[in-house]
Order: sequence, then structure tokens, then C-alpha cells
Amino acid sequence: MLFDQGGRRLLAHFDKNGFLFLLDRQSGKLVRAVRFAPRVTWGDIDGTTGRVTVRRTPTVQGVEICPGPAGAKEWPHAAYSQRTGLLSTPIIDACGTFKLQPGQFHEGMPYWGGDATVAPGQVNGGQVKAFDPANGREVWSWTSRHPIVASLLATGGDLVLVGEPTGEFSALSARTGERLWQFQTGSGIHSNPVTYSVAGKQ
Repeated sequence: MLFDQGGRRLLAHFDKNGFLFLLDRQSGKLVRAVRFAPRVTWGDIDGTTGRVTVRRTPTVQGVEICPGPAGAKEWPHAAYSQRTGLLSTPIIDACGTFKLQPGQFHEGMPYWGGDATVAPGQVNGGQVKAFDPANGREVWSWTSRHPIVASLLATGGDLVLVGEPTGEFSALSARTGERLWQFQTGSGIHSNPVTYSVAGKQ
């Protein structure tokens, strides 16, 4: 996500590895790295230098590593609110058992060199979290019983909109994370909220 704050042109990226990266988008230099996932056991990233320290890797017997195969954040988009100045992200709170397995490479076919599975006990649901990019601190957190695999949308009305795999579509306060409204759509949500206007009405 590209945004300007405090006279700086910035770039924010919530990575699958559980860390938020803030970069100066003119120089490409790291501003800070901040852990956003509830559980990160694969390793650490120094918040000021970006140096990576790996702590767990797959084994033949299998080892539990967090986040799981989908990452702490899958493909869905995070959001930035120009009104609050906060970044918000969907989160998958799950770990996985990662194994090394021999395999043969076949062109055009997936090649993993191993296996990764998520057991029910390794899933703690999901969250939406908001962070202040000025200092990297978590401002609020909203918890779901299920992993959040849908994108977020921040609106000019101080809302963050989010869908859940069970079909609930919710409007959260962009300032506090409080759920203000909910609607059951009848279908699991794994897509992007959109906003548009009809005859001048949003």
C-alpha cells in the first residue's frame, strides 16, 4: 500500500511471514518492521535493520511452525485510512506441521519438496488488527472465530469492512475496532468489499 504520512512517501506491506514492513518508497530503505501475527515461531526480524534470524525449519519428522501454510495473511488486501492514519490487516491465526519429503520435479507441476498440514488444534481463528505506521504500535484488534481470508475496505465514514468465511459481513469502527453492524450474506466470503454510488448516494 502506498501512502503519505508526516511528510514521507511510504510503502506498507503485511507479509505472510507475520511481519509488517514499512519502507520509504523513494529510497527503498526500511523504516521499520513490526510483528503483526499473534503467533510467529519460524524466526525473528530486527525492527530497525531488517535482519532475519531463522529459528525453525521443516524436518523429515515434521515440526510445528507458525504461521501455517497460508501465512498470517493470505492474498487479501489490507487497508489504509486517510482519516485515521491507521493500517488495518486481515489475519489468519494458524500454525502448521511442515515436513521435508523427497519428490520429483515435473515441469509445469507444483513442486514443494515437502508437505504442510494444518490440524484443527493449530487454528485459533482470525483477527483484524490496526497499526499506527508512525510508531508501529497496535491500536486495536477485533477477533473472529474463523481465519479472515477476505480483503478489508477502509471508508471515509470511519469504517473498516470485512467478510468472514461463515458469511458474516461486518462494519468495524476504524478508530476502535468495535463491530457496529453485521449482515449474514448466506455465503462464505473470500473476496473484496467494494463501495460505489448510485445517483450520488454511497
